[in-house]
Amino acid sequence: AQDIADAQQFFGGCWLDDDNIVFAPRFAGGLWRVEATGSVPMQLTRPRGRADAAHVWPTCLPGSRTVLYSQWRGGTQVDDSAIGYYQADTRRQGVLLAGAFHPRYLHPGTLLFVRTGTLMAAPLDLAALKLSGAARPLYAGLLANENSQVAFYETSNSGHLVFIRGRYEQPVRRLVWVDRHGKVEPASALRRPFSLSRIAPDGRRVATWLQDAEVAVWQLDLSLDRLSRLSRGMDDHSPVWSPDGRRVAFDSSRTGNYEIYVAASDTIGAETAVTSRRRDHFVNAWLPDGRLAFTDHSIAEGCDLWLIEPRPDAQPELLLRTPFNESEPAFSADGRWIAYVSDDTRQKEVYVQRFPLSGPRVQVSHEGGEEPLWSRDGNELYFRNGRQVLAALVSGDTAPRVSQPVVLFEGRFHFNLYPTNTYDVGADGRFLMVEEPAPTPRAVHVVLYLGDSWRKLASQASITPQMP
Repeated sequence: AQDIADAQQFFGGCWLDDDNIVFAPRFAGGLWRVEATGSVPMQLTRPRGRADAAHVWPTCLPGSRTVLYSQWRGGTQVDDSAIGYYQADTRRQGVLLAGAFHPRYLHPGTLLFVRTGTLMAAPLDLAALKLSGAARPLYAGLLANENSQVAFYETSNSGHLVFIRGRYEQPVRRLVWVDRHGKVEPASALRRPFSLSRIAPDGRRVATWLQDAEVAVWQLDLSLDRLSRLSRGMDDHSPVWSPDGRRVAFDSSRTGNYEIYVAASDTIGAETAVTSRRRDHFVNAWLPDGRLAFTDHSIAEGCDLWLIEPRPDAQPELLLRTPFNESEPAFSADGRWIAYVSDDTRQKEVYVQRFPLSGPRVQVSHEGGEEPLWSRDGNELYFRNGRQVLAALVSGDTAPRVSQPVVLFEGRFHFNLYPTNTYDVGADGRFLMVEEPAPTPRAVHVVLYLGDSWRKLASQASITPQMP
């Protein structure tokens, strides 16, 4: 395997005839081009906001420099999308077909796309870049995920087709308490598409975001087991609490980039934009002194750590920048230590250092680690590595002394691809996790092109697809 470019989320890619790859590194990050041998990525398209919120799942047309893609228009249904196009030689953009998503080219001369859960086919004039006939249905009941704008089918250059049928259901997850020995108890009777859990300073409320059709930030009252909305959406993520519990900071792609917003915890709609740069900003922590710590991400330049006051027009302050990617800063309760993730060993590892940054940094994880989180007393550092949650003791004064990490427990707990924590620890030392249900096995259908006709294989393989 060869490293080509940073694509932490990766919403599809395709090859141009000149051996360049066009890919979507993030949902709201637009389309980028990179040489197949590796180079500095160059941005091709940039989403412009709610009516043009994402360009994903590109497909490169043969014999040309044209790329088709799904253009999400901010609606609550996948059919609110359109099939957009980008021509690399003229840099021209436009819409080829409205009310459709996830385009693919099928040799010879056919455009495939999805509409109302059905795989559709229409003749495509490559030279004129327009449909030359009416669309017809091929297969109904195609598996698709409205959050990711993805349909589960693919074509080959020789005209073969593979697809998965089924109804996609939003993941029904639950919030659970897990002790240090792995004992699981429900924290809520609700089953929703939860994606993370952050406990308020009062211990009674939890901030989360739901991976439903809107993707918004919510708070859960643990005593009442009741959800109430915090952000107006769409595509709002990763909330963190202010030290007094009166506000929540989160990131959102509503402007085309992930920017940081602050909302009151008792009022809907009173939101303040904190950052406004053409980069992606993912909020990680709210410091006792009132500043926000966040991960600044650029496809071309990677990830750095910054601090900023939670108010409009505030100027960010650089916290840490190296030639590598640093993300997910976490601060001990007494403010002495900062933990963060770096990939300078070619994989993500957790490090700890004195804060404000001084003295040596010490590597905590050794076989991969991310999502660092401090215990309430600041003497223990937790992190995740795959299905495992690990802990290491941290002591010292100017230089941290770190014990060998030990595995506390492991299990099927939710993980997402944003550089933020998906779990928290309560005052009693138990972990608030998002329990992931077992995936559903599905059948793969294969249709072979035999030169002048297609023939569906009778045999089917049962697999368990991982939903983006």
